[in-house]
Amino acid sequence: MTRGGCSSPQFERVRANLYLHAILPVLEEVSRRDKFGAGIASESSGALQFHVLQGPSAYVIFRGGWVDVFSGRLKRPDVGLTFADCRSLHRAFAKQGIPWVLPWRGIFRKDLRGAFENLAGRAEYLLKTPRDRLGDSLSLAAELLLYVAVYSTKVIAEQDPVGRQLLMELPEGVAEFRIGEDGPAANLRKQGGCIFAGKGGGQDPDVRLLFSSFEVAHDFLNNRLDGMAAIGARRIQLQGMVPFAEGLGELMERSVQYLE
Repeated sequence: MTRGGCSSPQFERVRANLYLHAILPVLEEVSRRDKFGAGIASESSGALQFHVLQGPSAYVIFRGGWVDVFSGRLKRPDVGLTFADCRSLHRAFAKQGIPWVLPWRGIFRKDLRGAFENLAGRAEYLLKTPRDRLGDSLSLAAELLLYVAVYSTKVIAEQDPVGRQLLMELPEGVAEFRIGEDGPAANLRKQGGCIFAGKGGGQDPDVRLLFSSFEVAHDFLNNRLDGMAAIGARRIQLQGMVPFAEGLGELMERSVQYLE
């Protein structure tokens, strides 16, 4: 990517996958765990499809006051949005100018589009607001950042050229990332040459990264805390197979350039 604002098709493709498969899924937790998000999710029902021509796809379903996010395409969504290219998807999500988008279905479903935009705005607030302004929402914000980091790692390992090479060199294993001993967790697993990401703790993890508090997790995941210093101060505990942890760390770091 050049600093002048232009980027390669490969860069835009990776970033589009990050939007659809790492950031969009946090709407599920926002609709379930945040009182404002729950109110927004109850305002409409239906399925909204995002599709990039010759690129990634995902869809969001509003139903029963909850939201679910899936990869892939629906045959008959209530609202269907097709983007000319990956850069247009980025411009739409980042609210930068007018993207090349074809609303091929659901033009008059303003209620569903509005509910999505409002819920996405609430998620953006939770992900981007400084820690000292989050109040009671800090714990959920830190948890969302953890999920974004883990799912972004999977996207980078599958879509980024350097990430694919790092994945090939990565030993097989399971990593668990947890906030507090009994707090929320996410996991990454490499098996059979593939990488898998999920919520919850990993089964018999080979690597365990434990954040001592939501404050520590929030600072670390926002690149406002030196990891090595935090480990030395036992604010973060790292246990297990070091080469596996180092490889995952390299993959996580590569996502930052796409989401700046």
